[in-house]
Amino acid sequence: MVEITDIIDRDSYREWLEEADLPRDVLVALAFRSAARVLPIWWAATLTNARLRDSGLTALPILRSLLTSLSFAVAEDTDVKSRLTDAAYGASAAASSIASSAASASLSDSSHSDADSGAAAFAAYAASDTVSDTASAVSAASAASAAASADTAAALWSGLRQDLVELGTVDQILSRPLRMSNSPNDDLQSIWQSVNATLEDSRDDSWRFWLDWYERILHGEEDRRTLLIDIALSEDIDWSDTTAALQQINKLADGYISNPAEYGPVRSLIEDLQTATERAENASKDLQKTIVDITSAEKSRRSVARTLTQVKDAVGDANQLIGEITSAQAQQEPITQNLQSVEASLKEMETAIATTTENQTSAMAALAKAMESEYALNGNLRLWQAKRKLHNAAATAAKRLFYVALFVLGVAVVSVVTYLVLHGFPDTLRPIGCDPATASDACRGIGAGATVALTATLTLLTLGLWFARLQMKEYLSQRHLALDAQERHAFLQAYVGLIAAGHLKIDKEASRQVEIIFEALFRPSQDGIVREEGGIDPSISSALSRLVSR
Repeated sequence: MVEITDIIDRDSYREWLEEADLPRDVLVALAFRSAARVLPIWWAATLTNARLRDSGLTALPILRSLLTSLSFAVAEDTDVKSRLTDAAYGASAAASSIASSAASASLSDSSHSDADSGAAAFAAYAASDTVSDTASAVSAASAASAAASADTAAALWSGLRQDLVELGTVDQILSRPLRMSNSPNDDLQSIWQSVNATLEDSRDDSWRFWLDWYERILHGEEDRRTLLIDIALSEDIDWSDTTAALQQINKLADGYISNPAEYGPVRSLIEDLQTATERAENASKDLQKTIVDITSAEKSRRSVARTLTQVKDAVGDANQLIGEITSAQAQQEPITQNLQSVEASLKEMETAIATTTENQTSAMAALAKAMESEYALNGNLRLWQAKRKLHNAAATAAKRLFYVALFVLGVAVVSVVTYLVLHGFPDTLRPIGCDPATASDACRGIGAGATVALTATLTLLTLGLWFARLQMKEYLSQRHLALDAQERHAFLQAYVGLIAAGHLKIDKEASRQVEIIFEALFRPSQDGIVREEGGIDPSISSALSRLVSR
């Protein structure tokens, strides 16, 4: 058995992996770290190598490949992993093309840097390919060592062995710093510092997300799982257009940074609402299928009715035959009595069949109406529940903004009062150049500076009060809509429960019951900002609020 300390090359690493039988997520994480260690080599080549720049090659396809591998390793949902697997195919194809182009450049020119950068690109391709082929984990580590010098390659294998010693879960692996503290790895650190400095000196901030992302990887601090998966699966990013792709990625990252607490939950509520709508559509399709089945059953019932008619005709023929036999053999009393008994039995059978057919028709009609009501109402149950969650989230956000506005206003008022107390209220209002000791004409009235300061202060306080008041109205509006959705959900749930329990009869009154329920559920909702009741507010803040609202 190969020990971890014996892993020094491609063959020993492959043999150890075959014996360890690691989970797929762990293999992807190890391959990602191997490729990420030599990423600066390719990035620096795209910035400094004129041949690569003339070919239109950039670091973006390789960065995309590594990000997709990392997203797959940290994803937990099975459906998300399946979608990331599909995304990895596209990312690995782009990385493979980059690696092939770099390899062609190295063959046409004996430049050692081209060969190194090509190996670094191939390491990223192997890391993304590990998502679908676990054997590529060995290729990623081997390509990473090939991209570096002999001393650096030894340090890279040492870093890999350290990862294997402290293996653990995917989160534990990725939370460790990527660099090692020993000096042989300093050349990679120097290359990365050069890349970072070059992009910062160019004053082109379009690469800011990727610079921050790699710094987090280096220190084991990348925990923005939701953002990474969104970027990897986004259909709005045109990866073939580097400039447009960088802008869209920065936009997604800025949205996450400005409001990370609500970035995931609000989107989850919207997805739940879309899922509820899809389920309602599926339920409608199932209902249509059920109606088709009921129609087929109705056709079968008609066939039975035709058979019963034929039976009736046969019974009539039998009665006629019985009459002829009775006339011919009137002298045989026992036979006559038996024939009468058979005729009575046939009539009872005919009556029983007719009764059974009628009951079956009524039961099938009742079943159709019950299934139609249940399918229609269950879909609306999920819809109102999702809307209630969405309005509650919006109300919580408005309430937070209201508290923040009140706090800022309080701080502003205390600051103004403190300033007036410390500097003297009368001295603050005097005109510029006024000397109280001489009591000159220049000391009359309020100075222009004081007038402007008072006007600006009152205006800012008024706008602050208006904003706080607007957020309170928004909170009340969203709270009202959430309660309305909750009431409709409860009402509809009670009605569905009564139907399921069999307390509501499906008869001629069913149509009227459905009309009443739908009138209550789909009545117009009062949305918009809540209006206050009362007379005219004569305050300055009220006047400015009305002026701004126009």
